[in-house]
Amino acid sequence: MPTAPQRDGSSISFAFVKMRTQLLLIGAAVAETLDHLYKVLRISDTVGLAAPQIGLSWQVFAIEVTEETVKDVHPSIRLHCQIKPQPLTYFINPEMEIINSEELIFYETCGSVEHFHAEVSRPKEIQIKALDRFGKPFCWKAEGWLARIAHHEMDHLKGLLYTDRMFPLTFEYNKWDKENYIDEKKNITN
Repeated sequence: MPTAPQRDGSSISFAFVKMRTQLLLIGAAVAETLDHLYKVLRISDTVGLAAPQIGLSWQVFAIEVTEETVKDVHPSIRLHCQIKPQPLTYFINPEMEIINSEELIFYETCGSVEHFHAEVSRPKEIQIKALDRFGKPFCWKAEGWLARIAHHEMDHLKGLLYTDRMFPLTFEYNKWDKENYIDEKKNITN
């Protein structure tokens, strides 16, 4: 059983190996590992996490968008990006189909590329066929932000990061303003 990533200051370190992952056979060890995946998802305060991000070459990811997460987003952005809650959902051996290929371009971040963000184009609507945590097949449709999250996690299962799809000129260190403002404030007071 892998151990959870440890906090390094205020950040989470993920083990990420860029490789294609294997189909997962449902068995006794799977439930324990799914619980571990969920714990890391919560510790990292993110909305999605794939098994390769915690060092497992398994075809599995989890998504959870809480009401609190949705409320933290400005209402106009919530509406524009179609941000909605999603109860904890596990996707085992997922297969994705693009339902609406209209491209939506928004900024993305990732626990595997901490403190950076970039614009990424993703399809507007997708459908995923997968197994749930009990091995039962299900079909899940999503649009907007939930489709983006799922597509992002599917990329991890293929050994891809959002940086492989980003618009390179939009890649930014997202703590730049905060860090420089603090330094600027220190210089003013000294």
